Amino acid sequence: MAPSGIAHLHSDRVFDPAQRLFRWADGRQIPSAAHLRWFEGLVDTGPQDWKKYVLALVVFNIALFVFGFIVPCLHPVAPLNPRGLGLLEPTTVFNTSTSST
Repeated sequence: MAPSGIAHLHSDRVFDPAQRLFRWADGRQIPSAAHLRWFEGLVDTGPQDWKKYVLALVVFNIALFVFGFIVPCLHPVAPLNPRGLGLLEPTTVFNTSTSST
């Protein structure tokens, strides 16, 4: 067998698991895809114009900012705080929440 044939057989064995791993991209390989389509139909409100899109974007970013600000503020009372660390400095909390939105 020619060296290129050996390399081809080797590459099939190496890359075949990756192909099997990403078969879900078809949409037919996910057993729970029907549930996802049901949820999509539930929340789908139809096509959006740019105004609805911008409103959804702004509302989502505000909600993410508020969530990202509240979580570090609750750090002192978090159940998984064995060292008993206190509240982070407010500027640190603000910078963390703004950088993740």
